[in-house]
Amino acid sequence: ACVPEGEWSVSEGLLQEMERANVASNVVTYSALMASYATDRQWQKASRLLQTMEVKCIPPNVVTYSSAIRACERAGAWGMALRLFVQMRKQRIQPNVITYSSAIAACGKAGRWRRALELFLSMYHLGLDRDVVVYSVAITACEKAGQWQLALSLFNEMNTLSLKRDDIAYNAMISACAKGKQWKRAVELFMEMDSSGVMTSVHTYSALIIACARGKKWRRALAFLKSMPENGVNPNIITYNAAIAACETSKQWKKALELLRFHPYPFDC
Repeated sequence: ACVPEGEWSVSEGLLQEMERANVASNVVTYSALMASYATDRQWQKASRLLQTMEVKCIPPNVVTYSSAIRACERAGAWGMALRLFVQMRKQRIQPNVITYSSAIAACGKAGRWRRALELFLSMYHLGLDRDVVVYSVAITACEKAGQWQLALSLFNEMNTLSLKRDDIAYNAMISACAKGKQWKRAVELFMEMDSSGVMTSVHTYSALIIACARGKKWRRALAFLKSMPENGVNPNIITYNAAIAACETSKQWKKALELLRFHPYPFDC
């Protein structure tokens, strides 16, 4: 369930009212509260709620566990996310695509790309269809670890499986190319996004300009920066800093100073 941020205290209050009124709670009730914890990154509360359910003899289901793992992933508690994943398997609860995507994302954020790929590959052996979301988080895990070739392999596999690659997959792939100093491939991916009608964002342009900077292609970096407002995307401080870095790397001091002069964001002294 999609729960607005800050709603976990309200959900807790409703559960307490039910208990005071002797209204029986069930796995659906607890799963709703767990979803609110996931939204607000309350991973410790999520872990305690599973313990409470055990005490009250309310068996959790895949929805409950998926939300708990999601809470851990969003809070950066990857170790607990994996423990919960193992725990649900021991209880013979079959993880679904949502469970796996959260567990893979948790490993990716922690730089545990090998563990992320192990989880990703295990889905195949369980007969679970790996969708766009799962591929995107797996690509992101490789990107964060600087494994651009593995990221590219997964990205190409999506095309082979006729999975429509979304902005998350493209942005992660462009960022992976930037880290791998593959500026040409980054530009190709950006052009592919445009021709495929995939929405670009400030994150796309920032990764693209960083790729150009690392490839010492300052003219391309400035051209992409200039084109952003024309395409309805406003640069941010990361974008400007990447463009300035592109000029500095290529010893284009005058251009770098011009960007600094018209930089819309304040710098720390």
